[in-house]
Amino acid sequence: MLDPLTALGLAGNVIQIADVTWKLVSGARELHTSGSLSALTAIKTDAETVYDQAVAIRTLLQPTIGCLTKDEAALHSLSSHIESTSEDLLVCVTLNEQQTSIWSNIKGAAKAIKNKRKIAELAGRLERLQNQLGLRILVALRASLSEQSNELQDQYGLIHDDVKHIIQVLEDTRRKAADVNIDGLVGGLVRQKFAAATALNARTQESSDDNSQPLQGQELLPQTGPPKTDSGKKLALLRLLRYRHMQDRRDEIENAHRKTFEWIFQDDAAESTPWASLLRWLRSDNTTLPYWINGKAGSGKSTLMKFVVEDPRTRMALSSGSGSDEFTIASCFFWNLGTMMQKSHQGLLQSLLYTVLDKHPSAIPLVFADIWDSLWDKETDEDMPHLTLVEVKRAFSTLVSLDLPFRMCFFVDGIDEYDGDHVDICSFLMSTCSARVKLVLSSRPINACIEAFRHCPSLRLEDLTYPDIKQFVDDRLARHEKMQLLLKTQPLKAPILVEELIAKASGVFLWVRLVVKSLLDGLRNDDQVSDLLVRLRLIPPDLENLYRHMLGKMSPLYREQAAQLFQIIQYARELWVNRPLKTLLLSYAEFDSEPCLQVPLGPLDATEALQRCRTMENRLRSRCCGLLETRYVVKGCGENSNQTSLNDESSTSGIDDTRFVLANASSITEDDRDAVNSNVQYLHRTVAEFLHRKEVWASLVASEDVLPSTSITAAIGRATLVKLKISLISEQDCMIWASNLLNCCKTTEAETNEAQVQILDELDRVMCYHWHRGGGWGRNHWAALVDCDIRYHHMFALAVRFGLGRYVEEKLNDLGPDLIHCGGMPLLRQLIKVRQPQLCMEFDEVPCMASLLLRYGVDPNEMYDGFSTWQCAMFTYRNEAQSWNMNAWISLLSLLVMNGADVNAPFYFKVPGNSSAVQKSSSMSPLRAVREVHRRLLDQDVTSTATSELEDLLLEYGAQLNLDRDRAGTDEIPFLCPPDAESDEDEEQEENNPMPARDHSSMTAPVWKLAAAIFADETTDQSEYEIAQAKVKEILSKRKHRPTSREGQGGNRFLQDALSHVQTVVDERVKDLRYHMGQGDQIPKWHYMAQGYLPKSVRWLH
Repeated sequence: MLDPLTALGLAGNVIQIADVTWKLVSGARELHTSGSLSALTAIKTDAETVYDQAVAIRTLLQPTIGCLTKDEAALHSLSSHIESTSEDLLVCVTLNEQQTSIWSNIKGAAKAIKNKRKIAELAGRLERLQNQLGLRILVALRASLSEQSNELQDQYGLIHDDVKHIIQVLEDTRRKAADVNIDGLVGGLVRQKFAAATALNARTQESSDDNSQPLQGQELLPQTGPPKTDSGKKLALLRLLRYRHMQDRRDEIENAHRKTFEWIFQDDAAESTPWASLLRWLRSDNTTLPYWINGKAGSGKSTLMKFVVEDPRTRMALSSGSGSDEFTIASCFFWNLGTMMQKSHQGLLQSLLYTVLDKHPSAIPLVFADIWDSLWDKETDEDMPHLTLVEVKRAFSTLVSLDLPFRMCFFVDGIDEYDGDHVDICSFLMSTCSARVKLVLSSRPINACIEAFRHCPSLRLEDLTYPDIKQFVDDRLARHEKMQLLLKTQPLKAPILVEELIAKASGVFLWVRLVVKSLLDGLRNDDQVSDLLVRLRLIPPDLENLYRHMLGKMSPLYREQAAQLFQIIQYARELWVNRPLKTLLLSYAEFDSEPCLQVPLGPLDATEALQRCRTMENRLRSRCCGLLETRYVVKGCGENSNQTSLNDESSTSGIDDTRFVLANASSITEDDRDAVNSNVQYLHRTVAEFLHRKEVWASLVASEDVLPSTSITAAIGRATLVKLKISLISEQDCMIWASNLLNCCKTTEAETNEAQVQILDELDRVMCYHWHRGGGWGRNHWAALVDCDIRYHHMFALAVRFGLGRYVEEKLNDLGPDLIHCGGMPLLRQLIKVRQPQLCMEFDEVPCMASLLLRYGVDPNEMYDGFSTWQCAMFTYRNEAQSWNMNAWISLLSLLVMNGADVNAPFYFKVPGNSSAVQKSSSMSPLRAVREVHRRLLDQDVTSTATSELEDLLLEYGAQLNLDRDRAGTDEIPFLCPPDAESDEDEEQEENNPMPARDHSSMTAPVWKLAAAIFADETTDQSEYEIAQAKVKEILSKRKHRPTSREGQGGNRFLQDALSHVQTVVDERVKDLRYHMGQGDQIPKWHYMAQGYLPKSVRWLH
């Protein structure tokens, strides 16, 4: 087994080989194309480096050569192969240095360049060997780490097994003697097991050479590692619990102003005071009721909750009355303007569970006992399903009911911002309280909370904040140098201003903050006390009318820009699912698209980013009257906020997309980096509620100069594009942001009828960059779908699936209809079958895109995997048509019929056989399928007229109800069902019924179809016959084999033989059909073939 130092040395050698091998391959390609002597010299240098590193690897493994493991032996063998291959490469590229004449050196170089094919082969072999070497070193490193980890886990395993045995014995005893009180013993053992596990964790950390980290610190480890150990499973569960932006709301709440809220920790309140002492409640051991903080909107409830949670006096008060058990504090701050998890029941539970279990990881197996053992089967985090609400509820219930050696105090802020039934959440919170769980809640005094918490100890915040507001006014207003002058020159009038301000506030801190800002503006304008009093008295005493007053004072010059900014913030929240808009991104959204297109890929320069953010902050202040502001997200304790890029566990990939990676980040300060990463937010939730009232919003955007919503959508698209260009984000997040941008472009297209070609082409370039950087994501293009087998034009195919009609049409007009043939699954069939979330349009939009494709020549009878697009459409229609999508289906099928679909082409499906293990194939005509769907949905009015119209259309185009092919035997059916159709049969059984091979002289199905038509000696039209002949000759001339005339003759002979066989089969079969059907020579042979009456040996070619 490799020791850590040896493994690290080997890894370094492998990395250097990988780097140099890549240069070797590039140099070999350059040599092959240019024959440059400089390329030859570079290859020689790189080959020498690879040789030296291979020798170094073999030397590192030499001391333990007698006891190498399988993986280490493979490493040794691979290094030897690399050594010999690089030596062969050196022989090919080395010039004869003993020759001194110029002519000899030229001849040597020419000889080396002549061997460029061999050089390329050796470079390619080195690349393959290097890839294997990289894989082997990873396996060896993993094995080495696993062995060391297992030694530590063995100690825990012994304790774990003993405790499980004891608990099992006690449970057996309880079943045998129900009259014995075992509950206390079992509870005690749970506490003992927890204590033993905690002690073991402590000893394990001590034995790790001081290199161990707490569990939460290990989140910097790769998140795709196997959860095969206890610690690995605990980390995996913690990652499942933590969700994106979990702490953002708490971090964004401003800290309490200095010396405010100090009264909350005072214990000298008289019995007659109108509020219950929080300090006494925290110290009490007898309370089982929550403590409720309520108050008006803007009174400072969230600020007070944050103050109490983070103040060390809270923990001291809890510990003073909790006996020997410590208290663990956890919090959740609901946010109505945030993501769904930030305002949901599941988000609440996961926040509290994560905080407690992150501090006490030894409790994780107890809390998640129902799924703990199943985690051994999971290879990576990706194999672990997301936790459901039921599982999270069960885990939380277990946590609060277990007799663990610690108690808990939960702080839940903003119950009125919960996005659900307030009665239910209040009832749940009341049921959570117990002797071991304390709960502090805050909300506006809504009816559900008043009813639920009416008997609980509480306080009403606006009744208690007079000294805090006075402190704030004194600090912000009274201490201003010009206000100090007024207090001296007008000592009687000036204090009246302060007193009137405090009295008018009615305990609403937010109102005071805005009014003080207005008064400070007056002081800067040298207003006198009388002027300031007039200003104060003109300000409405409530928030809603205050906001209206602020908007009314907006400069007409800035009204249009302010309306645009408000709209961008609002629509961004809708399109980005309540994600906050970054100040930096808003700076790009506000203007035209040219700056966005010019932003380079990769990290943005720190100085440029800071300048844009500072400018945007000034524009927000001057144009939005303080109703929009930038918020700096300051990470809490334990977060690496001083890093330019965070490895935040809130992202599924371990990448924090809330902070930008900056170039030259050291050139700006830490505060400046926070400014670059700031969000643009409403001043308060009440601002959003006010602005989103219909009459307010309508008046805001009513001006003729205000940009239409399409321009706002395009602006958000520009911000999204910049986000993708300058951020380091995961595959999953890349696809989410790409989907957001596609939605913006689609909306803009629909409302302006203009194709967003530049933006979408740039999106393709940017996503290709991320795709390459991410190692390909397991697909052949970022926009490719795994089941569509697209080989080129991926972005065009994505635009088709997404419904970007103007972009598709623009590209077809610019580059021609050849774009339609993207290889693999036809585009029209993708519209019908592929329903991938995020990257596909709604089904009711499919007919519109299908119409566009058909207009540019798409063939509804184009074959793929044995079925035409039309047959696939009928198969899917029969299985998936419902009342809600019937209109779309009727429109789509009608379009296909009117554009040449074979209305008598049956589609095939599987039906049960004589036993449950047997399935037979069957077929159905399109007309019969339409009638079957009609009968199935007959009771729903939508199908009554629509299906009748489709049936009439099919009959008009010659559809038959009963086809001879419907009665064909199983051996006459070339395939059972489309490969992408749903089937109950195993894939292995499907492989036993393959389609006949099509690899005949590299000819495609359309060529065989034309050839068969030519050699059937009658056609429906003489001009069609001549066109078909010319087409086949054209195709044959293009497909002649390259090198020798012999090969060309062989290919032509093969084709002629095959065509002769087709002619013979057609002639014989048509004679039989004409005889039996009694129609003589009236029907052309090609008609029989097109209708499918021929055997499968010929029909599959069609």
